[in-house]
Amino acid sequence: MKKFVLFIALFVLIGCTLLGEYKFEDGLREIEAIDVEHETSMYKERLDKVMLNTWDVEEMLDDLDAIEKRLERMSKTDDVKALLLLVEFRKTMLKAEHDMIKVRQIGSKGNIMDSFTCRDKPYILNASLLMKDAVYKGADALTTLDKLTGFAVASEHINRDKIEFDESNVEKLLSQGNEGINIGREGGFCDKEEEKRAEQ
Repeated sequence: MKKFVLFIALFVLIGCTLLGEYKFEDGLREIEAIDVEHETSMYKERLDKVMLNTWDVEEMLDDLDAIEKRLERMSKTDDVKALLLLVEFRKTMLKAEHDMIKVRQIGSKGNIMDSFTCRDKPYILNASLLMKDAVYKGADALTTLDKLTGFAVASEHINRDKIEFDESNVEKLLSQGNEGINIGREGGFCDKEEEKRAEQ
């Protein structure tokens, strides 16, 4: 699949060289090719339904960094400005999802929706802080998306209503994150007798 992405990038670059201008749809094809390589889609991902793994996110961010650096060296046409926002949106979206992947990796010890003990408090606090950070990063991503779709060259190719990331239940995630932070930081949450019963 990596060869496929490299082929798409090479094809786009050759086409742009011949035509003399890098268009929004050219960059969009490159970014969509990265999604295809990792069997995902920026249109389908949600913060409350993690679809990726850590290595997917890390590789995708590296590829997006490379595109961003190339764009920064180009003349700042509306197409290039919109593409820079698209890259920023995709990167911030992935970073938010990365936090949720870490929450999932902590497992049931960090989940306040299951039964938990005093010994779980550090895991609960860690998971809850990550969840809250993910929500804020997700909000930043959607703010960037709003800026992006303000460009006519972008709105022609990206339907804001088809981005399912915006449908994530962030209110539930934020509420759960805040509750978990309070539990994780609350000094009087467990007493010694309760801790003894948890250990039995």
